[in-house]
Amino acid sequence: MKKFNKNRQVVNREAYDLSFARIAWAHIRELQENKDPIIRSQIFGNLNHLIRVWSGDRAKLISKNALALFREIAPDINPFDARWEQRNVLGNYAPRKPKIVWEHTIPVGQFIKEMTNECSTEGEVLDKIKTYPGACWITRQEDDALSSKGYKNTRPGGFSKCYEDCKIEVVAESDIA
Repeated sequence: MKKFNKNRQVVNREAYDLSFARIAWAHIRELQENKDPIIRSQIFGNLNHLIRVWSGDRAKLISKNALALFREIAPDINPFDARWEQRNVLGNYAPRKPKIVWEHTIPVGQFIKEMTNECSTEGEVLDKIKTYPGACWITRQEDDALSSKGYKNTRPGGFSKCYEDCKIEVVAESDIA
């Protein structure tokens, strides 16, 4: 199978997560303590971008429909090596509407709010990010289903429940023969 930017993938996940937790904790602490709405908005935006970069090295899951699309259109590509930047590799349904979507299983804004409300130390941030299920490749239709059911920015009951509600079946790389 074709590999995408193997050299850009994280090799030492523990060190990467620890570095991320340190930076994220500084942002979270500021969100918890600062009352200025303009500063809070800027800090939130910075943390949002930071989480997208941190979680963007490799999808952990793929929907069965997205996997079928990869196998049909680009059988030589391992979808778990494709990054967000390669989302157009299978083509587009319309301008700026790729057939596959890099989907955060927990929306980034929701994850920031959870960390801000639940974490009171850098160690707790590290523990929290280790539970993050990561990104998932899904089809455009599956993304539309999540949005139409109100799951674009929140996942009440967790992403598994919301995916099930939208009939999205996912698999991990280890589950694919």
